[in-house]
Amino acid sequence: MPRGARRPSDVFRAVLEAAKQEFSLVARRPQPFEHKGIPGMSERRPLAQFLRQRLPDRFGVGKGEVLDYLDHRTGQLDLVVLR
Repeated sequence: MPRGARRPSDVFRAVLEAAKQEFSLVARRPQPFEHKGIPGMSERRPLAQFLRQRLPDRFGVGKGEVLDYLDHRTGQLDLVVLR
């Protein structure tokens, strides 16, 4: 949405809605087996896969910590988009 715009364009809204519906379908697909693993990771995998398929190749999706210019760390993040 451009600065000062009062509402997002209909095209932008339609693209976001389509992505939301598609992600919802992907997230509900049954997994081949159940594994306890790390709590919360099973919910993040579909989102990570969804982003990998749609972001340009110059971006990556992973997990890790984020460090700001003052050397403050976030702690472990389950999902990070990298460039």
